[in-house]
Amino acid sequence: QSTYAEAFRTLRTSIQFADAARPIRVIAITSAVPGEGKTTTAMGLARAAAASGSKVLLIDADARRRASSRQFADGVTLGLDDVLAGSASWEQAIVKDSVSDAWLLPQRLDSKGISLTENPRLAELLDAVRERYDLVILDTPPVLPVDEARVIASMADGVVLLVRWRKTPVKAASIALRRLYDVHADVLGAVLTLVDVREQERGGYEHGGTFLKAYRPYYAD
Repeated sequence: QSTYAEAFRTLRTSIQFADAARPIRVIAITSAVPGEGKTTTAMGLARAAAASGSKVLLIDADARRRASSRQFADGVTLGLDDVLAGSASWEQAIVKDSVSDAWLLPQRLDSKGISLTENPRLAELLDAVRERYDLVILDTPPVLPVDEARVIASMADGVVLLVRWRKTPVKAASIALRRLYDVHADVLGAVLTLVDVREQERGGYEHGGTFLKAYRPYYAD
């Protein structure tokens, strides 16, 4: 019941109602550059959605860092690598989160890395899990240094771009958006991460920490 958890519930609701004309099942979480909080956001969103009763799958789609696999699951013996190679089914490779009802399709940490976008099985996998889960979250690489992120994003129903407060260069975010639009990725919106709400309030920004004291009785410490 913290403000931190409430932020992910707000994100979940925003995604849910982003497009009234179609259901949004597969969401790519990406950013312009590294260090914007993609894995933290993907995991927080997965757990918030699972806590609300949704059936949730988080896919580690970053073949270089595999951050969600490192944080979410220990001792992975089967992963996305094996699924795309055809040596295991995705049902065999998924693991359950230890603190929620969310599931993860990880990557093996001992693998040499795979090219997700050159494998036709990725699109088939997303079609399969789209039918079985209420929400599928793709933890992708950043757009500017890794072009693979754009291809993965184009396969999703929607994309959320993370922008780090007072850190991400405006030009970097602008170029990332343009590159996503170039592949016809459906960018639902942006999320401002790592915000210091008290500093934001002192700066006079709207929707900052102005009402933080008034909200406090609604949240746990």
